[in-house]
Amino acid sequence: MTAPWLSRLRLWVFLLLLVESALALELDLRTKARWSMEERPTILSLKLQGDRLHVCATTNGLYVVDVSRPEFPRTIGRYDSPGRASGLALDGDTAYLADDSGGLRILDMADPTRPRPIGHFAGATNVYRVAVQGRHLYLADIQRGLLILDVGNPTSPMLLAEVPLQSGAVDVALGRDHAFLAGRAAGVGIVDIRDPARPTLVTNLDLGSVTTVATSLSGSTLYAGAYGRGFAIVDVSAPTQPRLMTNQFTPPQAFCTGLDHAAGLVGMADPAGTFHLFREVAPAAIDYVGRFWLESAQAVAMDSRHAFVASSQGFVDVVGLDEPARPVAVAQVPVGAGSVLFAEQPGALHVARFSLLTTFDVSVPDGIRPTWTNRLSSSFPLTSRLLEFPTHGRLGFLSPGPRTTVLDLSVPTRPEVLVDSPNSLTVRPLVAGEAGVFLAVGGRLEWWDYSDPQNPIRVAASTNAGTYSSLRVHGDHIYAFRREGGLEIHHARRGDGLVLLSTAATEGPGRLALSGDRLVLVQDVRPFVVVLSLADPANPSRLGFFPGDHGFGSFVVRDGFLYGVPLFESFNGSGVEVLDLGDPAAIRRVGGNAIPATQLVSDGLSLFCLVQDRVLVFPLVKRTAVPRWSGMGVREGRSVLQIEGEPDAFADIERSDTLGGWRRWRSVGLPQGTATVEDDLVGPTSFYRIAPR
Repeated sequence: MTAPWLSRLRLWVFLLLLVESALALELDLRTKARWSMEERPTILSLKLQGDRLHVCATTNGLYVVDVSRPEFPRTIGRYDSPGRASGLALDGDTAYLADDSGGLRILDMADPTRPRPIGHFAGATNVYRVAVQGRHLYLADIQRGLLILDVGNPTSPMLLAEVPLQSGAVDVALGRDHAFLAGRAAGVGIVDIRDPARPTLVTNLDLGSVTTVATSLSGSTLYAGAYGRGFAIVDVSAPTQPRLMTNQFTPPQAFCTGLDHAAGLVGMADPAGTFHLFREVAPAAIDYVGRFWLESAQAVAMDSRHAFVASSQGFVDVVGLDEPARPVAVAQVPVGAGSVLFAEQPGALHVARFSLLTTFDVSVPDGIRPTWTNRLSSSFPLTSRLLEFPTHGRLGFLSPGPRTTVLDLSVPTRPEVLVDSPNSLTVRPLVAGEAGVFLAVGGRLEWWDYSDPQNPIRVAASTNAGTYSSLRVHGDHIYAFRREGGLEIHHARRGDGLVLLSTAATEGPGRLALSGDRLVLVQDVRPFVVVLSLADPANPSRLGFFPGDHGFGSFVVRDGFLYGVPLFESFNGSGVEVLDLGDPAAIRRVGGNAIPATQLVSDGLSLFCLVQDRVLVFPLVKRTAVPRWSGMGVREGRSVLQIEGEPDAFADIERSDTLGGWRRWRSVGLPQGTATVEDDLVGPTSFYRIAPR
């Protein structure tokens, strides 16, 4: 019987964790994070075991990565093998590492932070992949084919048998009674292994003139990856008579270097730069779901909610599969090289290319279509990524050089040019607000009234001189970021003109964004992101900052999140990062992805990323409350826990008997927004908490 004071202690701990859960937030980020190595070697394969991802990184050996929180992967252990780590099989706390010409290395993984070698098999030529079943190990040898070892004593592996293949073997997948070998030019070899000491090659499936490089077995369906032809689907319900289910490789003309499957999904790595996702719809049948742009995808490992995709450049990207029908990007739009994006009004994307401004209807992300094209007379091409397209009411303004263009955006998807006139000086930057249009020209700020776009009137000009990199308007206050650094606050009032109210020091130059009643400074030096309160518009006060590792060359601030492309890498593309600015005193990186974007814009509904000559469309981050406790009690010797949250959410529950050493206990779905779970009381106390995802 539980002592009264222990029951009270459990109740207080429960209430404390209840408060913690209520304050926490979870983000719907489909691409969680990126893990990488400084040396950037080629990653040849991945193996997932629970919350640990094992990375075979050629000359760097084996890495063990903790992915219990997929958005924050971290390296916890490493073993530097003598050869080239290329494949791995796991059996409990024992790892079997294919080490290429170094043979086979056997490791004790009881302490994953310190993998310890306990055995070695040198009787192979070039071990590339390995699989384990019971006490038997199956080696795919590039030159010799299939080797079968007895590893009942891992410290002294013994060779039982060998099955030569015409062109060797580069991968092996195991069924209960058969091994399926990727035989390079020999297609797929099927070996009867019911007696591992006397294996028999029962057939060889000829896949034509392709190089077979990967195999993955899902029930009685075999996926055989081919270099240059995607992968084939083979029905192996009768292994001695395999049936090729389609004459088309999937997707056609793709280069497959890695396959994996989990929870009815099949993932394929394509070194041309794409991770492809499919759904199993019936035995030996799949549907194409979507794709995600990566850098030279090389290998993949999957569980029911994430795909871990490795590149040949030493990266592993963590892709969330919570919504398999929309793994990451919801659409792709070809726009041509040298394009620049603008998006201010919901449902409209404007793409500038030289003197053409093409408008797309993006109100339905998977049905994007071009609707209108304007040819501007400016001889100054619309190719600067720093060029902005501010809007106010029905008007939009572009000033790509010594010319100002005003467009009527009454119908956002069919903009009409109202004014396209030359200026005596180059205008940049330019911003529109309730009071009018403010622009930087000739070393000063000017205020213009565009009530009649055909006949604009200059209202006032500042008396101080300066060059500016960015302007923003909040009410009747104008915030001007000086090109050399420093912030100016001007007041615009008819009769008074433009009055400089105050100045504020900054660490360096940069650009500005507004987020509600906060001003966001995105600087070129550390701290790279600073948030100011505009509660007193004339005297902004600093609320917090994010030092980070780099600034952002292109960025969007929407609904308290900053989406940014790293500075200095924004012209060749190096991923997108997401910062949560919700609490300015604790700004944090909450995710991102690895697409090589060069420019970001948003219409408030979607995020548009320019990647080479196309636009990828992403849903903006949703802020959803983490599931929380709604009740707790004890009934008939069992703990009864009640959880509530958003419908269809998941809650990961951790349990401890000591308030320390928390362990993942159960993952609970909330199909209707609530769930009740019970637990036998183990010992005098049991404590529970909801883990962040």
